[in-house]
Amino acid sequence: MAELQCPICGKDMKIVPAGISKKSGKPYDSFAACTDYGCRGTLKLDPQGTPKPNAWSNAQKSVTNTTSQNIAKFEAGKEANMKRMASGRDATLIVVAEMTQGSAWSEEDIKKRIQMYAKWFEETIYNPPFVG
Repeated sequence: MAELQCPICGKDMKIVPAGISKKSGKPYDSFAACTDYGCRGTLKLDPQGTPKPNAWSNAQKSVTNTTSQNIAKFEAGKEANMKRMASGRDATLIVVAEMTQGSAWSEEDIKKRIQMYAKWFEETIYNPPFVG
């Protein structure tokens, strides 16, 4: 039989013969496992040691789901950061406009006003409460 390649990472796979689990005491069928321990790619084998039809489906679904979840988390974080940055930018613009009105401001006053407006933008403009 030709060397099996892991569809997830492309590395060689090793054949694990059928046996009994030391942990649970239950029997298991033979399977192929990726030689890269962190990959976790496995392939179900029939008694002759050849891959079963659709043996990759579970591994591929798992990788696809994990990838989709990672992308969704990244996008959510990216969107939150963009809202936070926009809130700070808009707050700064308002405070600069207020400062041109002629009064003298301390550095502490400027920071407090920017934080106040940034919080307001973030809570009311960029993250409005869901109404439905």
